Amino acid sequence: MEDISFSGSWWLPENPDRKLAGRLVYDAADSLQLVLYDNLREIAVSETGVYEGELKLQAEPIVHGIRHDDRNFVTLVGVRGSNLEMPAVYVTSVFDVDLALLGSSHVSEDAFERVDVEFDYLKAWAQPPTRVVRDPNAPDLHQIRTAISELASCDVGDGSAVALYTGVVGVFGDNATDLIEYCAFQMTVPEARQGLDLVNQVVRPLQDLLMVSLGREVRLTEVRLSHQEGEHRMVLEALFPVAQPPASIPPLKPSQLLNNVLDYRAPTLLTAKKLANEPTPLPTGEMLADWFREHDGLGEPLIQLLSPFYAPFMSPEHRYSATFQSAEALHDVLALGTKDLPKAEHRERVSRVVELIKASSLPEADADWAQKVLSGRNDKSLSAKIESLLEEAGPAGAALLAAAPSFGTESAKLRARVSHGGARVETERWRRTLYEHALRWIIRGHLICRLLDSDQRSQLWEGLAGRESFKQIVQLLSEAVAEDQ
Repeated sequence: MEDISFSGSWWLPENPDRKLAGRLVYDAADSLQLVLYDNLREIAVSETGVYEGELKLQAEPIVHGIRHDDRNFVTLVGVRGSNLEMPAVYVTSVFDVDLALLGSSHVSEDAFERVDVEFDYLKAWAQPPTRVVRDPNAPDLHQIRTAISELASCDVGDGSAVALYTGVVGVFGDNATDLIEYCAFQMTVPEARQGLDLVNQVVRPLQDLLMVSLGREVRLTEVRLSHQEGEHRMVLEALFPVAQPPASIPPLKPSQLLNNVLDYRAPTLLTAKKLANEPTPLPTGEMLADWFREHDGLGEPLIQLLSPFYAPFMSPEHRYSATFQSAEALHDVLALGTKDLPKAEHRERVSRVVELIKASSLPEADADWAQKVLSGRNDKSLSAKIESLLEEAGPAGAALLAAAPSFGTESAKLRARVSHGGARVETERWRRTLYEHALRWIIRGHLICRLLDSDQRSQLWEGLAGRESFKQIVQLLSEAVAEDQ
C-alpha cells in the first residue's frame, strides 16, 4: 500500500460519453482523493440564465476511469464531495474515495467473493519451504519451483475460508531470470459482497495476529480483490486509506525482515514454525481458525495494546496508558475475578468497620452511611488485576514479581499519574518504559495462550522467560527497585 498518483479520464456509468480530466491521489496512511478539473455532474442550463453558484454535496456509488499512463481501467467506489452548481471556465472539484480498483471499469461494488492480502513481515512469519532444488551431482544446476503452494487453510465460519499460500512473481526465461517469492493470505466467501466489507473481514484480524505474534509494527503492503466474469477471474488491485506506520526508507530486504523476526533479541513469540523460539506443535490452519474465533472477543485488549503500532505518533504517556488499559481489559476477558474478596468475607469486613464506628463517639448516621457505601465496594483494585495477570503467566510472571514484588501497585501508580497528572517526568519516564515493556510481554503471552492447550502454554511461558530481551527487562526492573530501597 504505497503512495501513488496518476492522471486519467473519469466518467459516471450513466454518461460514458462525458469524460472529465482529473487525477487520483493516494496517500496510503491518510486519504484517497479524486481531483477533477470540471463538475462531476453536468450542470443543467438555467432558463433565466441566472446561476446561484451553490456548492452541493454529492455522493456517487461508482465512478469509472482510465489511466493516461498505461491505459488501464479504474473503478472508484464511494465517491463523495461537492459540485459547483454553475458553469465556469475553471473548476476544480475534490472528492473523497472509499475504494479504488485498478484493472477494470465494469465491476459493481458488491461483486467480490475473494480477497488476497500481503503484509511486509508475512513471509518471515510463515517461513515457507525453499523453492530451490539443488542437484548434489550437478552443483551448478538449480531448479526453482514456480507453482503457487498452499501452506495452510481453515474454515472461519459462515462458509468462509482462509488460506495461507506462497508463490513467485517476476521474469523467468531464456534471456533473464528475476523471481521474487511472496506470501499472502486469501479469504473466500460463499456469496459475493462489497469490496470493503470483504477487506475489513480479513485484514484487521490477520494484521492483529502478526503484530501480537511478532511484537512489532506490521504493514499491509497489497490487497487484491477478485470476482468471476464468465469463464475468467478478474483480479484487481485495491487502494484505500489505511492507518499504519510509514514504510521504511529504503525498504527492508527479505533477509532483514527475517532477521528481525528470528534474531535472539527479537520480541517474537509465535510464528508458523516456532512457539517461543521452539518448534511449535500448533498447525497453522488450526491457529488461524482459533484466532478468527477469538478475535471479536478480544477487541478491547487488542485495540489498546496495538494502538501504538497503528498510530505511532502517540506520546509515551498515552502509550503507557493504552498498555495498562489493555492489561485491565484482558483481565476481565480472562475472567480472573472482579471481586476483591468472596461475598461472605467482604460482609464480615464491612461489619467490622461498622462496629468500630458504632463503638466510637461518631454519630450513628456515619455508621449507616459506611454500611451503605462499603457494602457495594468490593471491586478488585487495578493493582490486584495486574498481579493476577502476572500470577497466571507462569515463570515469566514469577520472574517479574521476584524482580518487582510491588509490580501491580507501582504500575497502577504510574498509570494514575499519567491519567490524572503529577508525573515526575525525569524520574518516572524510564520506570514507565520498563513497566510498559514488561506488561506488553505479559499481555501478548496471554493473548497467544488463547490459541494453545495447557502443555503449549507452559512452553510459551517458559520460552518467554528465557528470551534475552525479556530477561533484560527483568534485570532492569530489579535494579530500579533496588535503587528505591
